[in-house]
Amino acid sequence: MMPVEERHASVEHYTSPERLARHFGDDWNVRLTLRTNRFTERPHIGRPHDHTHRMGLFIAARAAE
Repeated sequence: MMPVEERHASVEHYTSPERLARHFGDDWNVRLTLRTNRFTERPHIGRPHDHTHRMGLFIAARAAE
């Protein structure tokens, strides 16, 4: 999950590829980062109202030694 609202920026599981990359050392190569635009999800169990999401994907590979 990626930040959608300002309050999400301080929650660990709402992040960005840029923030994730700093947790990897020089022996990692970032292969792919993708992110969706915001989208609205309809109400469901646990979320009684329409709400906004944004998804991201980050793939990194350890460099060969």
